Amino acid sequence: MKSSECSVSGSGNKATAGWVTTRLLVLFLPLVLLSVRVLAEPLDLPDNTMTPGALNLAVTQANISSTICHPGWTSTVRPAVYYTNRLKRILLSAQPYKSDLPPSEFELDHRIPLELGGDPTSSFNLWPEPWIASHGARMKDRLENAVHRAVCTERITLAAGQAVFLGNWIEAYPLFVQKPAVK
Repeated sequence: MKSSECSVSGSGNKATAGWVTTRLLVLFLPLVLLSVRVLAEPLDLPDNTMTPGALNLAVTQANISSTICHPGWTSTVRPAVYYTNRLKRILLSAQPYKSDLPPSEFELDHRIPLELGGDPTSSFNLWPEPWIASHGARMKDRLENAVHRAVCTERITLAAGQAVFLGNWIEAYPLFVQKPAVK
């Protein structure tokens, strides 16, 4: 047998090492790439197909001082608990959010936060965000507050603030939230 050939075990056929390598790559490369893709996309981000985000059309750059930047405004648009609890159970019972964890382990969160003009009740803007994930609900809440301050102090536009949450908010986190000083 030439050094560039090998015998396929159990078949008695000869195959070149290149042919075997090519076949293995064709068969397994998609699985490897899928694994890398899954690992590269944090599980704590909403699914873009199920939860693309939705805006509250009553909120505009021109009226932020009387809407999102007015203290207490979000409480006037926040959906009722009975609505959010029901939707959370529905979302957790189906892919891609299916989970065996109890609903209490998740916050039904707005992809585009209410304090940045996200739609309060659209299922396109609500997703079950895990509390215990490495980049879970508590971390996103800190970012929401920081981006809200940036919009209301006119350091960034409303559209720029909303865009933070339509993309990978985990990557945007260090741009808005300062790490505590080490003593």
